[in-house]
Amino acid sequence: MLWFAASGVVGTVLGLATSELARRLGSTALRPSVPGLVLAVLAAVDVAAVAAFALVGSLWLAFAMVWLRVVVWSVGQPIRDAWLSRHLEPAFRATVLSISSQANSVGQATGGPALGWVGSTISIRVALLASALVASPTVALYRRLDRRGDDPVALP
Repeated sequence: MLWFAASGVVGTVLGLATSELARRLGSTALRPSVPGLVLAVLAAVDVAAVAAFALVGSLWLAFAMVWLRVVVWSVGQPIRDAWLSRHLEPAFRATVLSISSQANSVGQATGGPALGWVGSTISIRVALLASALVASPTVALYRRLDRRGDDPVALP
């Protein structure tokens, strides 16, 4: 129990530190056309961290992968929200952001039990690798947004 608490504290501190660093650097480093590329890279790192977590044989490397995911999330979530908000009319912004959160929850609620079944039936390692595989299309989607430029409704 102590290990999980310590890991949570380290993850929280890392998340706060990287969020602050991203906030300070982000306003000057991120041009309007960059978020698609940044989000694609962060999604790729996230997928790789989940796959690595499934395959590592060391407790410390497993913790490092969990902490890496915390860092990726704390940097990526504000960028996603800001990018999405910039392209929405104010009248619809709250609704779309809410639907985006709900879609995430629905994906977890529908995919979670299936991956849990894989973990129970085959192995947790296979379930984690399947989870990385399921999340991997987000990299391509963000790259597609990056190639479109700043206009999210532009046709390919």
